[in-house]
Amino acid sequence: MRVRRSILLALILLLVVVPASSATTCVAQTEEQARRRAHVVFEGVADAHLSPQTTPGKMEHVARFRVDHYRKGAGPVELKVRTGRWSEPGGVQGEVIGGVDPKLGERWVIYGDLQPDGFVRTSQCDGSHPAAQRGSFATGTGARIADHLRFRWPWLLAVPLVLIGLFVLTRRWRRTLGNETP
Repeated sequence: MRVRRSILLALILLLVVVPASSATTCVAQTEEQARRRAHVVFEGVADAHLSPQTTPGKMEHVARFRVDHYRKGAGPVELKVRTGRWSEPGGVQGEVIGGVDPKLGERWVIYGDLQPDGFVRTSQCDGSHPAAQRGSFATGTGARIADHLRFRWPWLLAVPLVLIGLFVLTRRWRRTLGNETP
């Protein structure tokens, strides 16, 4: 009975804690670490919102930025930034971990990766923040925790599966012993 409770508790913790932490948490990093990870760092003003269709029915939220100056790298005076937010018909909306939401006229510091199609991919976990704020570095957030769990998540799944397997084998073994007569 105790084994059942332990397994059930482990599964509940796995289902509740892991998705919550990986969906909204960033790993702490310094501003210098964020700068090193990013292909491009710039300060600019959001001057338009675009919504290109990426797949049938899915609209990706993109903000166009007028670049005031580059802190790392170089490029055009205008950049289109993938905000990590999207919407679908019927009002369904979503975002990737730490998606950004620049308002029109708002000044931002963007840490991002310049994609082959000319768009910049970024998130709050990459370090992007409104220029008026110190950034996520002051609060101890940074690189997406999913980046660090990429090769570890199978273990999170394997541990409960091994526990369940041991429970089943133990139960069968007890039944086998109970059916034998000396």
